[in-house]
Amino acid sequence: MANATTFIANQTSADSTSKTLIFGSIPGTYDDLLVMGSGHGTTTSVNPEYFDTTFNADSTSKYTWGMNYAYRGGYTAIGDFYNSGGVTQIRVTCLSANGSNADTVTPGGWYMYIPQYAQTTYKKTGWFFCTGLTDTTTWAAGTTYSTMTGWGGFFTYDSTAAISQIQFRCLFGNFAEHSSYDLYGIKNS
Repeated sequence: MANATTFIANQTSADSTSKTLIFGSIPGTYDDLLVMGSGHGTTTSVNPEYFDTTFNADSTSKYTWGMNYAYRGGYTAIGDFYNSGGVTQIRVTCLSANGSNADTVTPGGWYMYIPQYAQTTYKKTGWFFCTGLTDTTTWAAGTTYSTMTGWGGFFTYDSTAAISQIQFRCLFGNFAEHSSYDLYGIKNS
């Protein structure tokens, strides 16, 4: 088998003023796409930072997503499930944030897999996994502690258009300096 995975592009936040990172002009020559990397958010008011994803600059209500989470700490709600349908983005919670007990260095890891992204006869589906440092004050009333958290989820994109652009956007703050994500094309999947 020839090289099955090919690096396409990198998006890195050069400073802490980038709210959005965009992969544009994605070639339609692969079977699947994989995006992976790690980042940190700059917000100090919300923990963790929300990370929104859209395709093809499409902000219409064509997205559905759901996720489960688990974390290590004093709060015992593990495996809660969130979902949302007919929304304008895929929302995942995968950036550690400064407000997580003032942590400014622990990055949140992330990957998203998008099979058959270039097909024009199928609507798009995929999955993601992410980790981050979470300040759980708002989850366990009166208690503040930081804990590593993992989220796994899935999404649908109600469009048959080939995906040629992926946008990541912080909901509250910005991407911290050195937040970095790589895009790969996969063949023979």
